[in-house]
This record gives sequence, C-alpha cells and structure tokens, in this order.
Amino acid sequence: MRHDHRRNEQGAAGLTLGLLGVLLAAVIGVIIFAVTLSPSSSNGKRGSSLGSPFTGPISPVPAGSPAASGLANVPPAAQIASCGADSRSVAVALQAYDAVNGAFPTPSAPWSAATYAANYTPLTTATKGGSFMRVAPSTTHYVVEYNSSGNVWVEPPGQYDAAYNPAHSVDVAAVCASVVK
Repeated sequence: MRHDHRRNEQGAAGLTLGLLGVLLAAVIGVIIFAVTLSPSSSNGKRGSSLGSPFTGPISPVPAGSPAASGLANVPPAAQIASCGADSRSVAVALQAYDAVNGAFPTPSAPWSAATYAANYTPLTTATKGGSFMRVAPSTTHYVVEYNSSGNVWVEPPGQYDAAYNPAHSVDVAAVCASVVK
C-alpha cells in the first residue's frame, strides 16, 4: 500500500512538471509570435502593433501650431509614435534572439542604405530560432540601428552610424522626436 502511494506522488509530480513545461513553451511561443509581428513594413505601411508598443508620452498638438498644419520641420505625432514602436520592437527582437541563441546578432556590415535590410537578416529570417521580426523597420522617417551588444539607436532618415550612438539610444526619452523627419 505504501509503495502505491509513493508511485502516485511521483506520477503527480511528473504530471505537474509536464504541464509547467507546456505552459512555459506556450508563453515563449506567444512572445516570439508578438515580436514577429513588427509594427512596420519596408513599404511604410503599418501592420500589427503586437510588438513592443511605444510607451513614451505623446503631447497634444495645438490647433494653430506649425505641426498641426504640416508646416515647419516638426514631425507629426504618428511618425514619432511609429519610431518609438519600431525601435522598441527591434529591442524586443534582440532580446528574444539573445534568449534563444545566447548572444545578440552582429550586423553583417557597417550600417548604410545598401546594408540596412541585410543587417536585419538575423532578426527577420527563420534561422537560429527566428524569425524575431517580420521585416526591418522602414527608413522613410527615421533609421533604427542595433549592434552586437544589444544597443538600439535611432538616426534621421538617410543617416547611418557605423557605431552605437548613445545620444540617440532608444533609452533616451525624446530621441524619436529629435530625429524623425
């Protein structure tokens, strides 16, 4: 009788561990699915925003201001919000890549207009546990870059930095407002 009781306890423990494993796999799958649905595409159209949403403050635009009328060099709030969402999606994709592969991906070449899409290949292709993003962020209004240390930074459209620019880090609250064109 005592032997049967121990067997039942072992069976229950095995079942509990099995269920925890299935739950963990489901959570990881949901995270990877959410990261894969990047909020932008290379043609500038927006898709799902299930990635990491922009969490910074969005200031209202006064009705008579140059920004409201589209004048001056003040970027629209939607472009600033997209910049924040895209840069945070890249940061989340890098974290997921690191969690699966044990290191951040290394861009294949120095950042430039010609290498931009190729540098996102580790995050956008179904290799090494990916894909972690659907497509690279658009470069129409800003450029999102990363390095092999997991740093993410944003530059104005057409500008590419060979090295990490901490002044334009996604951790700097106003970076998107300062670079979006």
